[in-house]
Formats: sequence, C-alpha cells, structure tokens
Amino acid sequence: MEQHKCLLCGNESFFRREQKGYQQPQVFKIFQCSTCNTSFSIPRVDASAIYELIYKNPNLVPGYSDYANLQREISQSINPLEYLVKTNRCYWAAATEIKRISAEMNSKPKILEIGSGLGYFTFALKNAGFDIVGLDISENAVEKAKEMFGIYYVCAELSKYALQNAGLYDIVVLTEVIEHIDMPLEFMSHIKGLLKTDGSIILTTPNKSFFPNEVAWYTDYPPVHCWWFSEESMRFIASNLKMKVRFTSFKDYHKLFPHINKIAGIDSDGEYFFDKDGKPVRIVNNSSKHSFKNAIKKNETYIKLRNSILPFFFPHKFKTAKKQSTYLCCVLN
Repeated sequence: MEQHKCLLCGNESFFRREQKGYQQPQVFKIFQCSTCNTSFSIPRVDASAIYELIYKNPNLVPGYSDYANLQREISQSINPLEYLVKTNRCYWAAATEIKRISAEMNSKPKILEIGSGLGYFTFALKNAGFDIVGLDISENAVEKAKEMFGIYYVCAELSKYALQNAGLYDIVVLTEVIEHIDMPLEFMSHIKGLLKTDGSIILTTPNKSFFPNEVAWYTDYPPVHCWWFSEESMRFIASNLKMKVRFTSFKDYHKLFPHINKIAGIDSDGEYFFDKDGKPVRIVNNSSKHSFKNAIKKNETYIKLRNSILPFFFPHKFKTAKKQSTYLCCVLN
C-alpha cells in the first residue's frame, strides 16, 4: 500500500484513491492519515491560476455563483445577519458563537473576519452592531466589498497583517477558509498572534467526521481544497497551538431547519471543470443522477440521514448524530 507522511501531523498516511482536479489533465492522489484522520491531496500546487479561471466563470462552478448572489441579496436585505444564518449553517454556527462570546464579555468584542471575500458576512455582523473588519488577500474582492458595503475591509497578506496588529482582536472568525491553505499550522499560528490574551478563533470547514470511512474525498476538488479535516484534525491543530478546542453543536440548527443529507456518486472521481486551455467543460453533478430512493438501494453504507429529519422521529437512534453536520464549527481559545 502506497504511503506518505501526513502533511498535518507527520505520521504515516495511506493512499485512498486518485481524484481529478479542476482542470484537465490534473490528477491528484488522496491520502488519509490514520492518526489525525485528515485527508489531503498530493501533489501540492499553486492554485492561483485555477482561481482565475473560476472567477472568470463563476456561474459555471457550483458554490462560487452563490457568493455573488449572496452579496447582492445581503445588500438588499432588511436584516442581513438573519438572512445569512437562515441561508447557510456555517454562518449560523459562526454567528451563534460570536453572540455567545459577546454575551460573556463586559465590553463589545473587536472582531476580524479572515477571508472576507465579497464582504457580506462582515457587513451582516457590522449591521447587527458588531465591531468588525474584513481581511482578504484579493484586491478584486476587497474593492467589490467596499463598493457594495463600505470601508470595513482591508487587503493584506495575513502574516504581515498579524505582525502589524498583534494582540488586537477578541475574536477572529474564518468560514470555509482553512481547507484552502497549503500550510494550515503556520496560518493558524499567525491568527493566534492577532488575539488578545483571552481571545478566540471561530472557524468552519467541511467535516470529514460526518462521513463513513468508505468515503475518500467528498469536498471541493484539488487544488482549491487541498485538505479535508475531521474533529481529530482540529484537536491536533489546537494542541499544536497550545489552545483548547470545542465543537459547536448543530442540534438547534437542525430543529430550525430539518433536512436530509444524501451522499451519492462517491465512487466517481468527478468531472473536470475546465479543459487544458482553460475553457469550461460540461459539469456533471453526480448527486443529481440518483434519486434518493435509488441512492439508498445502491448502497446504504453511503447514505447518512444524520442531522436530518430522522433524528426527530427516532431520537434513540440518532442522539449523538444530531449534534454533527457536514460542516465543523470549532472554537479555539
């Protein structure tokens, strides 16, 4: 069995499968660490060219078109934060933790959002009365955020910004960012340097722990996502930083927004988004090929109804599962 040193904890990991990347003819090897339960892609490549292709064709790439839609809808919303938490479980979890920490403090927390992108989450929190700044490395994204929402954004590289603003923030929040970062331990170390003595990091990321071990890779294609983290991954990162970590329960979210999570098409290594010349190719959504009934019939192992409608009808069977989600929300302090 092919092995590789885990790029997170340094222990042995094993080969799971090959995975197509965003652009032809990219093919990546997926490895999984048996110690920290982290999956990662090899080789490590610069993803900047892929991001350029994505942002030139955002409406053709699932997920990225949502960001532009959210920016527009948030700008027109009477209550932007309420709109966001109803739209996305990551924003619900992050906002829940921000409100909890704020309630425990005697003063208003100073907050930084890292990877603020088009600016809608920073704006939603600002609109709700929080003292927050958005940070992003993309000049284009920061300019669009400023044009739409105001002056609450900074364009800078994290390492330089952390040196200039050490110990300034009570809370640093990042939603769906860390899985994009080549060196997450170094990245998180810079974030820790931004915190006050009792400060907290709130982060969300796709949750490997939610899925059965048969699933080798069920997150965005490499090199955009080069990691798939689990609860064990986050515990290792927290330990490396000499911080404590706890995981947000999604139990209340699922009471408000019950749903079914379907996992289908996991035996496929996907379809390319762009050809070798950077032109969009037909995107195949594997999950859309299977009805829910047929997916269960095909292989029940790959269907998770955890955190869905079923826990409320069969609580004795799904007591622990109700707290989890397809995304992790972690608080480090």
